[in-house]
Amino acid sequence: MDYLIPDDGAGGYRDYDEVSYAFTLPSAFTDGAGKAFVRLVYQPTTKHYVEIREQANAGKSDRGAKLRATWEATGKAAPFVVAELTTDVTLVGGTLPDPAAGGRAA
Repeated sequence: MDYLIPDDGAGGYRDYDEVSYAFTLPSAFTDGAGKAFVRLVYQPTTKHYVEIREQANAGKSDRGAKLRATWEATGKAAPFVVAELTTDVTLVGGTLPDPAAGGRAA
């Protein structure tokens, strides 16, 4: 399996991701100043992963069943907050200005 390991341009590797999101705001939002609150949440082990491991080990060993029991006994790997950010924003024409476009609305 090939893995993409981004080059940071300085001989090292980038250990983060940059992601842009687009979404539609409710019509109650009007142009002007406001605040945006963003929360990054991480779940270390998902139900899907546990189910796949359990199925892969069925009839071979009890490791899948042990994983499920441990996962359930420890709160099902409840998601936790990694980072939070609150920032001032200005809504222009129903969209947030795109910093990459020099602050013009996208």
